[in-house]
Amino acid sequence: MNLTYEQIASITQGVAYVEQKEEGIQFHRFTSAQEKGYDGSDYHPKQYATAGVRLHFKTDSKTLYMKVLTSMGSSRKFFAHDVLVNGELIGSLKNDTEDGYGEFDKEFSLGEGVKDVCIHFPWSVCSMLKKLCLDDGSFVEPVKKDKKIIIFGDSITQGYDAQNPINRYAANLADALGAEEINKAIGAEAFCPWLAELKDDIEPDYISVAYGTNHWHRSSSEEFRAICEEFYDKLVANYPNALVFALTPIWRKDRTDITRFESFEEIGEIIADVVKKYDNVTCISGRNFVPEDETLFSDLYLHPNDAGFKYYSEGVKKAVEE
Repeated sequence: MNLTYEQIASITQGVAYVEQKEEGIQFHRFTSAQEKGYDGSDYHPKQYATAGVRLHFKTDSKTLYMKVLTSMGSSRKFFAHDVLVNGELIGSLKNDTEDGYGEFDKEFSLGEGVKDVCIHFPWSVCSMLKKLCLDDGSFVEPVKKDKKIIIFGDSITQGYDAQNPINRYAANLADALGAEEINKAIGAEAFCPWLAELKDDIEPDYISVAYGTNHWHRSSSEEFRAICEEFYDKLVANYPNALVFALTPIWRKDRTDITRFESFEEIGEIIADVVKKYDNVTCISGRNFVPEDETLFSDLYLHPNDAGFKYYSEGVKKAVEE
């Protein structure tokens, strides 16, 4: 049984909209207006990465077959579509090499009885769904979450460099809050007030913001303070009822480089000072989320690997609970 566009759209989470194209179904995590804001920029391809996109449903099908078409969505070409049954990872449709573009397919055994199936799409590439098949005569029932969280950030929030999308801290934060993740992160991005000004067509319960580390070599402290404040002014104006978490950067190995900041820690201090005037914004220090151990980073200095993301996930979940 080949699922229709309508069925797939009904089980999709983490998107602003879904589009049926000739090549397959494309999942958009940015609104049309937000996408236009990235037109002509180096970030343009990254907006189409499927970070945070999930298909979540109940079914009695014993098997699942999926075919995808992948294209550029980051500076990384490896990818994985993680398939979970009743919360347990049973396998992935993936390519862990640097040849990650093109058509890929795989069949999964789901087991007997009614089960909860959740497919996490890749953060690293744009993955268009060409086909999703279940057993003939089986049922498909969408699984919805009552709450939503919009997550802004840079490459680490997009997912660099988790081998499996389920290990991203953003995914784990959303799950801890029982919320649907709408991921707006873009690799190499920094505070961009125009994005905060373009409101989504939802009223999120939570918002998480994690920028700052990319300003380390780009901005002066004065420039950083101004753009940080402009971002939060626009964000809070759009979402006055959402609980906002302002995350400060995690450790990076080159934090001792000489830049226009007094120190790397100043970035977090400025964020904390800026957001204290907003009643619905809580600053959370991420400085110690990931230990100062280069083996927890894929590039040995900046982007967490799966082990590093485990620390990040546990740190942010604990901080939010507190």
